[in-house]
Amino acid sequence: MPKASIDIADARVAYLVALCRTVPFHIVERVLREPTEHALSPQEFDGSIMFADLVGFTALCERLADKGSEGLSLLSTLLDRLFEEILEGAIFPYEGYVVHFGGDSLTVAYRGEGHAQRAAASALAAQRLMHGEMGRLPGGQRHELMLRVGIASGPIRLWVVGDLVRRGVVSSGALVHRAVALQKAAAPGAVLADHSTVEWLGSDAELIDRTPERAVLRGLRVWPVQRDVMDMAPLVQTQIEEKIALLEPFVPDTLASHLKNAPLGWRLPGELRDAVIVFIELAGIDEAVGLREVALNLSRSLLRAYRKFGGEISKVDLAERGHRIMVLFGLHDAQENDVERSLLASLEATTRLKGFTLSKKLDLIVRIGIHKGKVFSGAIGSDNKHDITVVGDAVNVAARAVQQAEPFEVVATDTVIEPVKDAFAATAREPIMVKGRSVPLKLFAVQAASTGRARYVRRRENQRFCAGRTAEIDALMEVVARAQAGRGQYVGMMGGAGTGKSFMLANLIDTWVAKGGLGVIGRCRYAGRSEPFAPIVNVFHNFLGLSASDSEHARRDRIRQGLRELGALVDIADLI
Repeated sequence: MPKASIDIADARVAYLVALCRTVPFHIVERVLREPTEHALSPQEFDGSIMFADLVGFTALCERLADKGSEGLSLLSTLLDRLFEEILEGAIFPYEGYVVHFGGDSLTVAYRGEGHAQRAAASALAAQRLMHGEMGRLPGGQRHELMLRVGIASGPIRLWVVGDLVRRGVVSSGALVHRAVALQKAAAPGAVLADHSTVEWLGSDAELIDRTPERAVLRGLRVWPVQRDVMDMAPLVQTQIEEKIALLEPFVPDTLASHLKNAPLGWRLPGELRDAVIVFIELAGIDEAVGLREVALNLSRSLLRAYRKFGGEISKVDLAERGHRIMVLFGLHDAQENDVERSLLASLEATTRLKGFTLSKKLDLIVRIGIHKGKVFSGAIGSDNKHDITVVGDAVNVAARAVQQAEPFEVVATDTVIEPVKDAFAATAREPIMVKGRSVPLKLFAVQAASTGRARYVRRRENQRFCAGRTAEIDALMEVVARAQAGRGQYVGMMGGAGTGKSFMLANLIDTWVAKGGLGVIGRCRYAGRSEPFAPIVNVFHNFLGLSASDSEHARRDRIRQGLRELGALVDIADLI
């Protein structure tokens, strides 16, 4: 075999190994042994769930955010080191399966014999790490970061949702949400276990503050044996392409592209970027009849709504009220209309889900919150398990926004609404105070995209200077002079963002209006992209006073009359 072919084959094996270390391992195990769609079928088993959340993370985000890129870079580095220690020192030695990897949280499943004992050992080992130097990682003399941990035992359901383009894992059922609730009730630095876990542990557990429902776990009298991480080498040498095809949709596009070129370089350099952060909260899936079908259909419809508008599906995680999905716009390919696309996608998603809920007579609820700001994106984890995370105060604000949303409502902050306030119908909500902010956070409930209206131009009150565009402005002034002499023409201006197009158009308008001219402006909008010549149609509607209720005959008469009044277009008017 030629050397080049050997190198390509080795690269694909390395890429497969890299995917295995990014995708949840309960999926990897089955795909490596049986690379068919059957490997992605639901998994249900008796086991234990550990949900761990960092206390002090939000305050640390707020403090480091004030230091700009340097502060957020430090935050990403701290998280990377912290999770590496927890994964390698507390999770993997006790055969924990990382199901969800949030920015500041972990959901870990344990299955098989002794699952409750191994979950308890992981939780206690993680707390020991945090009680040591890990809790002082930010550099202070006191522990700024602590863990709260909840453990619940019983039947666990793990589902694969999404489609062939993008997939995710959902842990559903009363058990996983019981673990989340226990974590929230736990004191910082403590492990709170439910009654089922306590019964599984029996006399091996050292407990305090015990009630019929739960107890604080202080220690174990007998610790489980630690295991090495599974050696994947024998299982990645065959059916490589089939295994890659099954695992690749679980990995964000950015990380997958990087791993193809540098399989061992999963630690992507962190970057500070502006992004629109969308949080979608879904509640009621766990109680739905025919859970698998509901989860599949709902997730496919939801994810496709966001992909349609260019959103990047970042995370699927547990939330207090159900499940939470993070979608990002503009993180890696910023566009001028990122905000507009995020709002349109969210409005379509709520419409789709409401229709789906009504048609199936389900008791499902979706809430959406949107914010725009600076985030730090980078890879965190260890060589055996890693992922991309997005952190920063903007993420926390988006999370607060979604908490304020009513069922099937899209709530956006003023940072999102202000640039597009004329393009969307939105109602101001009661401002809320957010920890770390000196002024209340302004929120708006977004109802729909506006129909889009043209407007008459007027001369600016304040002029400004733009260097380097004298030749172009002189050319436009000649256009104005010819038009006033009766020689009209079409003029096009092209250029990238920030090159002065709007400034030059404003100069043309000022001169035209000063000389007694009239004009109407119509704008291209993403919401109207399916309507041919939408800006021109809006200009005619507004300039000629047309309305949707007009009959076809009335519209024609009004257009003829309006064009004849312009004098120069009599011939065209006669053709209509």
